[in-house]
Amino acid sequence: MKLPKYTNKDYMVLLWVILPFSIVLNTLIFGKLYFSEWYIFVLATLISGVAFSIDFIICGAVAVALKNRFPYEKQLAKRLTLMIFTF
Repeated sequence: MKLPKYTNKDYMVLLWVILPFSIVLNTLIFGKLYFSEWYIFVLATLISGVAFSIDFIICGAVAVALKNRFPYEKQLAKRLTLMIFTF
């Protein structure tokens, strides 16, 4: 499977989306504990940020693979259905 080619703009968007998303999700999961110690905050944010980044890359690779497998406009419904179930 060929990985998609991302630009620096894609990585900036990833950073601006993943960081706040990680903080909000960790706040919902850990509550007050997330902000109780700086190392808990940093470690949890890093772990979730890396996990979300890996997920972003994998989902991009799957999207490219499905677009290559089903390239035609008439196959759009099949491609979207497979993407929804895969993601």
